[in-house]
Amino acid sequence: MIDVYMTSSEIATSEMIDKKNMLKTASYSFIRPMLTGAILANADPKNKNLTIQLGKNLGIAFQIRDDIFDIIS
Repeated sequence: MIDVYMTSSEIATSEMIDKKNMLKTASYSFIRPMLTGAILANADPKNKNLTIQLGKNLGIAFQIRDDIFDIIS
C-alpha cells in the first residue's frame, strides 16, 4: 500500500521511501529467503544477524536501482 500511495502522492518523505524499500523488497525478497537458508544450514545467531544485514542492504540497493530504471526507462 505504501508503494501505491506514493505513486499518487505529490510528496514522498525519505522515511516513507525507506519504509517502502525495507518492506517491499529487502524484507520480502532478500531477508526472508536468505534467513530461511541460514536457518536450514543451522547458522549461529551471529551469522543469522549478518544474513539479515546483508539481505537488508542488498534489498535496498536493488530497490533503488529498480526505481531509477523506472524513472529513466
